[in-house]
Amino acid sequence: GGGPEINRWLSDGGKRAEFVDGLRVTDAETVKVVDKALSGVNHRLVSQIEALGGHAVGLTSKRKVIAAEPHVKAAQLGFVGSVAWVQTGIIRRVFTKHGIPVISPVGVGHNQLYNINADEVACEVAASLRAEKLVLLTNVRGILRQPGDPDSLISTLSVKDAKMLLQRGTIHEGMIPKVGACVTALKRGVKKTHIIDAAMPHAMLLEIFTQEGIGTEIVR
Repeated sequence: GGGPEINRWLSDGGKRAEFVDGLRVTDAETVKVVDKALSGVNHRLVSQIEALGGHAVGLTSKRKVIAAEPHVKAAQLGFVGSVAWVQTGIIRRVFTKHGIPVISPVGVGHNQLYNINADEVACEVAASLRAEKLVLLTNVRGILRQPGDPDSLISTLSVKDAKMLLQRGTIHEGMIPKVGACVTALKRGVKKTHIIDAAMPHAMLLEIFTQEGIGTEIVR
């Protein structure tokens, strides 16, 4: 995803970001800005991976990896989409060359660009590839029982409990689509899902290879 980058582009153009249930309201002008901003983020990520000695391949909207359809709340959200299907063949070809695919969360449907929540795209890609794990790297430690209190971190959460916390409003704003993506991925066959803080050094290693982990693990 590239929320901050998109916000900067919109602000420079005199537009204000607006959200409904954690999803960006996207008019015809905004969806073009979103695509350009995310293509820039994609290019930077590819360059950073290459600089670290990895082999990365950028998959932006031009490659049409993500087939999109209008979101169920399209009347409110505009050109926000949902994933119709994932062109896994393109991704697997990157894998055969020992590459890391970097996928922009912009879908294409009937020659129309759609802004899709990055967590949903990650979920659908993971499910379509039958992945062992889905790890969402974000800017918070994980799911907190008390907003703003890192000591209230929930280390492990079942799907049932996650749904309960959503209903209670404990999980709110931008965390709603993240938890929803994890729950959907688990239902679709992904073995485990994690929400962790990307700013913590060695975050993925600490989450996956230690007993307590450092974020929130959501399991079936």
